[in-house]
Amino acid sequence: MPSASASESEKSAIDALQKFYSVIVAAAFSGAVLKSLELFSEGAWTIEKTSQTVLFMSFLVTIVPFYHGMERHLFESHINKQHPEWGDGGKASPLLGDVFIFMILGAILFAMGRFTDRPDTFYGLWVALLVIDILWSLWVWRFNRSPFPRWVIVNSIAVAGSGIVWLLISLFAGSPCIVGWPIMCSLIVAQMALIFISEATRSFFDYKLNWNFYFPKAQQAHNGGEVDPPRVTYLACPYTKVGGRNADQLASPAIRAARYNAVTAAAARLIEEGHRVYSPITMTHPIDLALVEQQTSDFWVELDRPHMELCSRIIVLTLDGWEESSGVQKEIQHFERMGIEFEQRAPADFGIAADNADYQEAFIF
Repeated sequence: MPSASASESEKSAIDALQKFYSVIVAAAFSGAVLKSLELFSEGAWTIEKTSQTVLFMSFLVTIVPFYHGMERHLFESHINKQHPEWGDGGKASPLLGDVFIFMILGAILFAMGRFTDRPDTFYGLWVALLVIDILWSLWVWRFNRSPFPRWVIVNSIAVAGSGIVWLLISLFAGSPCIVGWPIMCSLIVAQMALIFISEATRSFFDYKLNWNFYFPKAQQAHNGGEVDPPRVTYLACPYTKVGGRNADQLASPAIRAARYNAVTAAAARLIEEGHRVYSPITMTHPIDLALVEQQTSDFWVELDRPHMELCSRIIVLTLDGWEESSGVQKEIQHFERMGIEFEQRAPADFGIAADNADYQEAFIF
């Protein structure tokens, strides 16, 4: 996937959208604050004041991830154009579609800020916000070809779970109080408790499951601290051991050379497709030949660990023996700890076949 920076016209349009969304969010927040101040200036503390306070807190835990997510999506998709989770052939969703959706989401957030004194209306707007976000995420997913968006799952559970509880509250509010505290049986208290718990829980799991999206491990460039995180693919394949029934047997020089030829050809094809690729076997096989003693897979994994830290994707070339390769499995585990799932690519995807003498020894089973 080629890396192309945004044109000046694109940057201008995105900047205008970010400013528009920022103004809407600021207006929504200001409206919620003013509404709360108006209520608090009126007499003694009441259950309505408690309700509005809780809804205001619910509004805060909702508006922050939505604003944060919008900024990150626009930057990665339309400015950086190197979203860390895009699959092969993935591309940005149409900017016009994002503009339209963000205007709708901004309007809903603004309305939520105006209805912090109405639990039923506030909850309905929150559900609408999540439903639209789910539909938009699925639409974007079609273009990105990324793994299934985790926030779709989080939002769906939040809508379904809170909807069931909201229905039960509506049916049983006002029934004899079981807990011994009559105020807990009131409809308004039950509603505001559900809203806050649902919104806070949704936002918590949104950040927890999508931490790398919200806070990417960007590299600081040397030119004044500019952030420009390259999307580098780590290309793994078996090398040191034979695999299969002979999993502990060292691979012969011919097998290692064929694996080197195969993974280097795969790296070349990926580079031609526009990927930035780090192929450890391509780099270290000549070094292996120059070493006095053949090294173990543990040695090579440790040597490549700093390179893995700089990569945001791992592809495993599924040459014979990859599943038994302790080196490949350790590389996969390292990326999984970074929250990155591995992708499989078959040798045939790159025109690598056993009838080619350069690769023949890599097909050993």
